[in-house]
Amino acid sequence: CIMDTTRERSGRRQALEEQIPFSKRALALFSKVIWWLFFGYISLWSFLFSWRILKQYIFGDFETDWVKVLPKMNKLWYPAFGMFVHWIGGVTILLIGVVQLFAITRTWDMRIHRILGTLYILGCFMASLGGNLFIYTAGGCVGGFNMDIAFSIAGWTMFVL
Repeated sequence: CIMDTTRERSGRRQALEEQIPFSKRALALFSKVIWWLFFGYISLWSFLFSWRILKQYIFGDFETDWVKVLPKMNKLWYPAFGMFVHWIGGVTILLIGVVQLFAITRTWDMRIHRILGTLYILGCFMASLGGNLFIYTAGGCVGGFNMDIAFSIAGWTMFVL
């Protein structure tokens, strides 16, 4: 039974914790708190950025907001489609990446962890392919050639890894 193995693990964990000196336990707790604060900070800003882009897509004035910066956005459908696929993949990565870090997805039912991992990989493929489609069809990024090269390499690296 899953609950029995969980109880056994928690009993072993408690026995191990009693053997570890307080200073090492305090340091481990401090590092976990720092990690979760950093993770929360990065996640918050990632979600806020995603929300800003979503608002721009749904409520923004396409002609003045996007086309002013990227003139090819209204001439071809490829750049807008590439950006949309990139955005969907990125949001998938953000949402599933957060859930994958919680231990319950691995200890409760491993199938859920594997399914979420597969969806995460598909999100990576979507984000990298959509981003590169956007770069190649929109005439590049706003930051110029250096940004095109850097983002393209990052996208292909995400695709390959």
